[in-house]
Amino acid sequence: MASPRLYIGGAAITAWNMDASTGKITSVGGPVEQDGAGSFLWPSADGTVLYAVAKPGMAAFKIHGATGALSHINTIPNVLAGNSHICTNGKVV
Repeated sequence: MASPRLYIGGAAITAWNMDASTGKITSVGGPVEQDGAGSFLWPSADGTVLYAVAKPGMAAFKIHGATGALSHINTIPNVLAGNSHICTNGKVV
């Protein structure tokens, strides 16, 4: 079974693997710094893409299956004022 993965957002997104038996976390590569990398994170249903929302944009990152590392796919501007959320399945969470 693959280790659980953690993605932590902020000014950059960091990726971590977690050993479920000990709770120890280890970094997966360096932080991913892109415009829009940030506060709200959500994986695609198949676990191959991580979506991020933060001003000034919304971004998509490929999740590399073997390692969990991220690479930037694209960023689009977020021109909406107020809070942002992510929904990939038609249901608001």
